[in-house]
Formats: sequence, C-alpha cells, structure tokens
Amino acid sequence: MNTTDPDHELAALTLLLARSPTDAESLLPLLQQVQRQFGYVSPGVMRVIAQAFNLSRAEVYGVVSFYGDLREAPVGRHVVQICMAEACQAVGCRELARSAEERLGVTLGTTTTDASVHIEAAYCFGNCALGPSVRVNDVVYGGVDESRLELLLAELRRLPVEREPTATTTTTTTATTPSAVTVTRGAASRSRVYVPNDTAARSVGADDVAEAIAKVRPDVEIIRNGSR
Repeated sequence: MNTTDPDHELAALTLLLARSPTDAESLLPLLQQVQRQFGYVSPGVMRVIAQAFNLSRAEVYGVVSFYGDLREAPVGRHVVQICMAEACQAVGCRELARSAEERLGVTLGTTTTDASVHIEAAYCFGNCALGPSVRVNDVVYGGVDESRLELLLAELRRLPVEREPTATTTTTTTATTPSAVTVTRGAASRSRVYVPNDTAARSVGADDVAEAIAKVRPDVEIIRNGSR
C-alpha cells in the first residue's frame, strides 16, 4: 500500500511499533514491514522510528539508504528489476533492459507517467545459471527473453501484446523461503518424485510442476528438496 496521508501513516506506524521490540536487531525487520505497508520509508517515519529505538535519525537513515529494497520515496505500483550482473550480461540483459525502456517509455531507475511500473537495474538474484533474470515485485523469472518481458509488462499495465510470447519461463515466489524438504503424500503412495526447490528451479517452474503432479497423480509422493 502506498500512502501520503500523514495521519494514516502515523496511525499505522504506531500499530507496527506496538508489535515490535525496539532492540537494534529489530530495526531492519520493522523497516521492512514499513516498506511493505507504505511502499517506502518517509523522513517522518524515520524520525518516529529513531525516537522509538533511541537512535539518531542518521543511524536509521543509514540502514534505509544501505538496503536497496528500502526506498525513501514512493515508486510505481509494480517494481520491475532487471539483473545487470555479469552472468546476465553474458546472455543479453542489456538488450533486454533497452527493450523494456522502449516499451515503457522510461529509463532504468524511473517510473512510468501513470505510476504503474517502476523499472530499475538490480545485481544478482542468485539465479545466474538461468539468466537473464527479472524480478517483478517479489517474483523471480529466469531465462527471460524480449517476448516474455513484453508479456510481463503488458500484464502489469494491461497493454496490448503485439506478438505471441515464448513459453520459456514460469513464475516462482521468493518472498518466503520454504523448508529444505517438503513432502506431500498421497493416500496410497507407491512411487516417489523429487522436484527441486532451489531458486533456479523455482524460477523456471518447479512449483508449477510439483502442483501439476499432485493434481494428476495424488498417489505419488512428492519431495521438494535442493537441486538434484
């Protein structure tokens, strides 16, 4: 939620502070909650948090400015990050970024005029084997080509898609980290299927594969583990 209403912001922040410890280790988790709720961490919020934690505003600002996912000003409703690290550069992320800029009519680090999409460079999602990698909000996509990126942007802005996308990738949510091994058992399990649960596998559809297997073969035991 993005809001610029000071009264609403203060009321919501008061609730967050009431539920949060005020030791040093709790500062970053609280700032992350503020980021999720408001879309950014305003100077006023930093001032209130500094008082609650008995810190200087400079100390709180230092944390906000250090972490790229904490923002000091609101951006678009959706954030699109294109990995520009070396592994993704080797497989075309620069061309992908130019295509995104042309499609949206903006440059990296800026927001569309309708405030729907903010696009920016990022550096490594830990998915180097499946570049170019793109993160849309909290979802990482691997092996993204221009057609796939066009579809993703069109879905965000409800724009027409001029050509058919290639079916090269599917989505995976990275906001939470699952346990190392997740087991789903059917009523009468006779066989066992291992579906990788690492970042690379999930970025190209491992979650969808596990779900599809569970639907068509409820008798199969599905084990989500590390890469195999």
